[in-house]
Amino acid sequence: TVPAGAGLEGVQVVVRADEKGRIAGTAVDSGTGEPLQEFRLEVGTTQGWTLEDGVDGAFEVCKLQEGPVTVRFQAPAYASETLECVVRGGETTELHATLSRAGHLRGDVLLDGEAAQGMLSVYVDDGAGARVHYGWFDGRYQTPGLRPGRSYRLVAEVQLAPGSPSKLVAHAVAGPAGEGDTELDLRLERPAATLEG
Repeated sequence: TVPAGAGLEGVQVVVRADEKGRIAGTAVDSGTGEPLQEFRLEVGTTQGWTLEDGVDGAFEVCKLQEGPVTVRFQAPAYASETLECVVRGGETTELHATLSRAGHLRGDVLLDGEAAQGMLSVYVDDGAGARVHYGWFDGRYQTPGLRPGRSYRLVAEVQLAPGSPSKLVAHAVAGPAGEGDTELDLRLERPAATLEG
């Protein structure tokens, strides 16, 4: 502070702009080590999420605030990979993602033998239960790329009538058998009506 009435001779004012950090790195196939030709990054910071694209196995995301960053890598035919880091102003943080070929679960969702509509949630079946998918189905469903050899919990919710709070829920625990699609139908039945008299 400068006392009132004092001159400004010899006073230096330093203005420091917030320095931004960046992340850069690679994304490769876990089996071959080859760079992924096209992939997408979901970048999560304390300010929210943004989408970025990577090409020829390389990516760079600039102008990031200092702090924790979560990066989810996605590519067609691959299971997503999530990495976390801390970005520092004026520095480049390197990340290297290795994505595994994916499998998918898909199949029919039937209510009393007829195609059903509703919502499907898919969770990793590891105790923590992170949700990896949530979406609408109309008679059939297909999950996003899932890691072969890992178990997932599928929860299909079918509303019994439009506007009705009543719904049926089907649960299944499964995982893709390998790369490609694994068929798994989900079947629900309405409870039998109880007659009194």
